Amino acid sequence: NVFILHSCMRYSEVNKLVTYEGFCVKCRKKVTIKDPKIVTLKNKRKAVKGVCPNCGTAVYRFLGKA
Repeated sequence: NVFILHSCMRYSEVNKLVTYEGFCVKCRKKVTIKDPKIVTLKNKRKAVKGVCPNCGTAVYRFLGKA
């Protein structure tokens, strides 16, 4: 996805424009993550944490190291 960013936009506002997909282990299918939040795990890796829109189970997706 390509976005044109304005200097007045905050990172949190830009993050809302991006949609993330993850795998729900309960539904056993790929879903769009609802209410995505970027979190840093104990091992310093970044991930997107959210909720499955179908069943409400927590869904994680690891982000790249770059």
